[in-house]
Amino acid sequence: LHQLFVRSASVPGMRVQILVMVAVCLSPRSWAQQEEGHDTCSLELSRLSRAEFVQLLGALVRHDDDPRLLQRLPEHMQAAGWGPLNASCVASHAPSRLPWRGFAARALLVTGTFRGGNLLETQLPVLCEAVDLVVLMTWRGEVPPDATLRQFPGTSLGRRCDFRILEGDRAWINRDIFVPFLPTNDVQDFEIRAGLGAIGQHFEPFLGPADILVIRIRFDLFIPKSTLQHILSLNYSVPSKHTARPFLYRVWIPWYDALQPFYYGDDVFAGSLFDLEQICWPTSMMSNIPGTMAQIEPHIHKWIMPFLPWYPFFFKYRRNAYDITDKLLNTNGSSPSGYASVVVDLALGGKFSRHVDAYLINLWSLHFQLMSVFFHVGKSPSTEATHVVVEPDSMCFTKGTHIRLGAVRCRVGSRGFAVEPSDEVTFDDPLFEDDKVTPCRVAPADTSKGIVHVSRNSTHWARAVHSKEWAQRVLEGTIPEDGISERVAAQASQSPLAATHFTTTRGRILAKEAGRFVGELSTQWCSELFDEAGGVKTKGESFVASCCTGDSAWAGCWSRLRRNPGSGKWPSKLWRSSCCFPDRMFCPAWLHHYTFHRTEHS
Repeated sequence: LHQLFVRSASVPGMRVQILVMVAVCLSPRSWAQQEEGHDTCSLELSRLSRAEFVQLLGALVRHDDDPRLLQRLPEHMQAAGWGPLNASCVASHAPSRLPWRGFAARALLVTGTFRGGNLLETQLPVLCEAVDLVVLMTWRGEVPPDATLRQFPGTSLGRRCDFRILEGDRAWINRDIFVPFLPTNDVQDFEIRAGLGAIGQHFEPFLGPADILVIRIRFDLFIPKSTLQHILSLNYSVPSKHTARPFLYRVWIPWYDALQPFYYGDDVFAGSLFDLEQICWPTSMMSNIPGTMAQIEPHIHKWIMPFLPWYPFFFKYRRNAYDITDKLLNTNGSSPSGYASVVVDLALGGKFSRHVDAYLINLWSLHFQLMSVFFHVGKSPSTEATHVVVEPDSMCFTKGTHIRLGAVRCRVGSRGFAVEPSDEVTFDDPLFEDDKVTPCRVAPADTSKGIVHVSRNSTHWARAVHSKEWAQRVLEGTIPEDGISERVAAQASQSPLAATHFTTTRGRILAKEAGRFVGELSTQWCSELFDEAGGVKTKGESFVASCCTGDSAWAGCWSRLRRNPGSGKWPSKLWRSSCCFPDRMFCPAWLHHYTFHRTEHS
């Protein structure tokens, strides 16, 4: 465009025409008009039945995961030429075409490895009273032929709800069986996809995926009556301006991490079949580099996937821009418990450059807004945990309708569960980690104040929050100022949640700016290099914290290593530049060095 502008100097009036064209193309009204023929789209949609509309919307929102869904549309719909460019238009009609008026059917999906024990069969009487269908998805040979679960459908209790056992073969994981398009090697994802597919087939053709509520649990999870009734009693409607961007209705989760966006509890979650089919390990994801999203990477990839097409900003988060994503859970020992977040400490101390600091505040602001719009959390307003996880092979005992659980595990999200009278259950409070020796450190996040308080009072690297109210208080600015929380509130006020699909003109620009086509940044190997080359750290000291304390152009930890180049297999540039990171980091020493020595990082 610049070259055209320069060359047009000799043509009278040409520059004015070019400027007018650019202004029109970049105007918000133009984007709205360009969103792939809204008038034509609306006309075509008016000809579709409700079931056809659901099928089309599902094919579009899951297109990045399974492009073949569009090819499976009826011939008359394929002839209309529907494609990803129509996603915004179709989503805009979802509130009027698919308003939430309750679910017509309820299903329970149980997945995981069956290791014995009787927890599930002990819970089945209560579960079958609440749902129409129970699907067990496990692996061939894990449920013994004489197991009580196999006899359940023939009993009087089994006739209260439909009951199915699906048994997969682990050899299928790398084949295109059950998995819709590209095969996945993620075991949990395989089970969930297969189970959701079976639920959809069970209710066809009478009910579609938007009409079915699915509750997914694990074999070793106990879901009490109070939690079950809470899930069933919720209003799952989404504000019309956000409907189908990406979720048609709200999704229920038991907890979320206070500091790490999209780190949600997935021991149990619930939502419409339509929406849960979006929450899966993305077959179209970028390369899975270890350490890109810390130890909870499987959680983040699964939950962030539905939001990427509509909120391109999160492409930065997925690719670990500025090395923030996989460091949010890192601790640096600056709190009494030793579990304060290194990222929060550096942000509070003003150690970030301006653009990294702005990115972090925007990340929390946007994520909390998504939480407010698209999710139910826990048993809000209660801040107590919603369930417990027991030892896989433990035995439970019943006396009438009362259940005595076996050994309860120390797990993020289940610590802090309080029994309600209607639950009719008792259990021993978990005292130790899985090693049976280490005292249980897990505890819910202290949400009495803001983000800084949560970080400094953490007792574990995960900070589980069991209620949505805390995130809403942060957004509303009703939490005492701490140097970060009030800035998150101000950002949310200035930039309210607005979806922009990446197939629109503006969305394509935003996605590219956010690095949609840039590979993930993995820096975990840099810490390993530090150790291999003889780097010295104080016991219990965080690698990131020790490298980010220097104010000079050379990060402290690397200046020590310059005198000891270590293994010859590493490029000499790494040692000369003092920083082995391939992108701009949040550490001020690295940022300073990057600014003045760009050529060394080419």
